[in-house]
Amino acid sequence: MYYSPTYVSCHAVCLRLLHLTDFIVNNKTTTKTFKLRHFFQLKKSSNEMANDREILREIWEGKLPVCFRLDKDEVADFREPDPFYLMVPRLSYFPLVIDKVRKHFLKFVANEKAEQEMWLEYNGQPLKWQYPIGVLSDLLLGPDDLLPWNITVHFSKFPESEVYRFDSKEMVESYFMACLKEADVLKHRGQIASSMQKKDHNQLWLGLQNEFLNQGEGNPIT
Repeated sequence: MYYSPTYVSCHAVCLRLLHLTDFIVNNKTTTKTFKLRHFFQLKKSSNEMANDREILREIWEGKLPVCFRLDKDEVADFREPDPFYLMVPRLSYFPLVIDKVRKHFLKFVANEKAEQEMWLEYNGQPLKWQYPIGVLSDLLLGPDDLLPWNITVHFSKFPESEVYRFDSKEMVESYFMACLKEADVLKHRGQIASSMQKKDHNQLWLGLQNEFLNQGEGNPIT
């Protein structure tokens, strides 16, 4: 049976976020922040719950080494810029982690390109920002590909027909919340998302940006 790349990508996004909804339910450190455990209890032993929390913590904290390089045809300086290395969260999105990348390369591009929207490419394929970084790497990197993931940075010729433009991080937030709700419906019949208040959404979103879930408590997941 053939599945289109779009179907596979969307399915992978849902699977990632299903893990995240499980984390919200199972991780004890989120009880104070989101107060969700009394809405949905899983009938598991304490050992099973502990194992689940450890697995889900690994999923949440998973990172990927990435090497960003400015496209050689766009270098306007007599010096070629050094590559920029980052450890990026697999559950995050490129628009949330590339501010430093943009600042690093801006001084090496022509002034008229500096205000244009930056986009990323791997092996000639533009990267779709609406998919989590981990999903993109799983779809595009083969078993023989070595890390870090080498990604090319562009400031011109935005691929309008292949990649959506994003106006702000709020646009990414809206997409993330919509996907999370869809995953919650598939996994928990919508019981988690429907019980969350606006402040819970905000804390979850800030946790994703700051790379830890219990944002309201100001500490990493422990």
